[in-house]
This record gives sequence, C-alpha cells and structure tokens, in this order.
Amino acid sequence: MKRKLSVYFVATLLLVVGHAYGAPKSESFFCVIEKDGTKHELNIKVESGKTVSLDYGASTESVSGLKHACRVEGTGQARSRAWKTIAIPLEDEDVAILFRCGGTFTIDFTKTNIFNYCGASSTIATNLTIKHGSSRCISVDAM
Repeated sequence: MKRKLSVYFVATLLLVVGHAYGAPKSESFFCVIEKDGTKHELNIKVESGKTVSLDYGASTESVSGLKHACRVEGTGQARSRAWKTIAIPLEDEDVAILFRCGGTFTIDFTKTNIFNYCGASSTIATNLTIKHGSSRCISVDAM
C-alpha cells in the first residue's frame, strides 16, 4: 500500500510540474522609440510559443501640424516553439519577417510596400528591435 501511494504521489507531482513548466506561456512585448520626428510603437504577442501577432504603428507630424500615420498588423504561425525566424503575412504579397535571438526580437519590414499602410509623406521602420523586459525599443532604422 505504501508503494502504491508513493507511485501515485510521484505521478501527480510529475503532472503538476510538467504542466507548470512544460506549458508554453503567452508573452507580450511592447516598445516605443522616436527617431527623426517619427514615433514608432511595436507590440508583439507570442501565444502558446507558436502564434505571433504583430501590431506596429508609426506617426509623423509635419511642419504644418498634420499627422501622418501608418499601421501594420498581422499574425504568423511558427512550425515549432523553437523558432528563430517567422514570416508574418500582411496585405497583398507583403510580409514582415520577425527574427528572435534569445529575448531580443527584430522585425524587418523591407518586404513591405509602405503605400499599402501609409500615405506618401509617412515614414515606416525598415527594422525595429525590442529586448525582453524593456519598454523602449533598442534600435530603429527608418525608410
């Protein structure tokens, strides 16, 4: 009886620990950076370790006070939880590429047609990098 009880205890303990540590968590990353008069905001959500949602916005105020804004949104699906690169489909044939290296994410918009999301006077990032735990983007390159 004692042996049966300890087997049940170990099995239960393994289930609890496996569920607590083995289940992929949902994570959110958000950052803001301003460069050359354009404010860039990036929000990345990783659900269950595989589904990635992207929400990027850029706003530029012109000399006359008008605001030019862009918004790029999309969702991509990774093949495994160990992904390093994921293509996030956008409008038309556009794609945003998300690179992950540890706790650092870099979004690449070079395969994105700016005019699908922005007016002619707007600016969009070509690359934007965020580090886990930081609310300020660590770098931005703009088109």
